[in-house]
Amino acid sequence: MRAKCPLAIIDFLINTLGKDIKVGCDIGCGFSRTADGSAKLGRKLRENRLSFCVGSFHGHAHCRKCQLSWHPLHLEGVGLEDFEGCERAFSDSDSVARCTRHSSRLHRRLAILHHFTRWNEDKYRDLSE
Repeated sequence: MRAKCPLAIIDFLINTLGKDIKVGCDIGCGFSRTADGSAKLGRKLRENRLSFCVGSFHGHAHCRKCQLSWHPLHLEGVGLEDFEGCERAFSDSDSVARCTRHSSRLHRRLAILHHFTRWNEDKYRDLSE
């Protein structure tokens, strides 16, 4: 079964956070059917009212009908979240690749660590202002 790890993550989220969770992922529209049909997790998912949506940018790649059902703009309880935080973080980290292309493994890892430490500090600062 290919969905073993994502299903384990969903189970962990339910056990940790409880009821009424909205999960945003690129394949939320398709994965919701997989999770709902799971013999071990489907019932638990419905009892705890866990639901899925797609990221706001990913939603534009789908057909109109899919956007109406899965886009965060059309779902109650999502707020202003666009579910694209990881995409932005990885896109921002692309700048590290240019200066570490010919670096040793140690120096590449140190550069990535430095980048995300700084990124984390900047985000924390922005939240506190």
